[in-house]
Amino acid sequence: MSEISPLSTGSSSLRIEQAARAYSRSAESAAPAESATPRRGNDQVEVSSAAAYLAKLRDLPVRQDLVDRVKAEISAGTYETPEKIDQAITEFAKDFN
Repeated sequence: MSEISPLSTGSSSLRIEQAARAYSRSAESAAPAESATPRRGNDQVEVSSAAAYLAKLRDLPVRQDLVDRVKAEISAGTYETPEKIDQAITEFAKDFN
């Protein structure tokens, strides 16, 4: 004898229909109500004093004569001198004192 019960066709479709209606009602009640006119908050920006200072630095003029001279010295191999290296070492050593 089989342990599987026979399906009753009449009442199962009714139960499925009832479950579907109950589900659709719960989905409708769970949906948030949309308002006609959405509210929007005010936007606000606060710039720190450091950011304002950096913005001023960005607007400083470029000393093109200095840039051109240093590029030429680097190309010629005359930019690094013993005096400049000694000065760089001295300044670097100050960071460790």
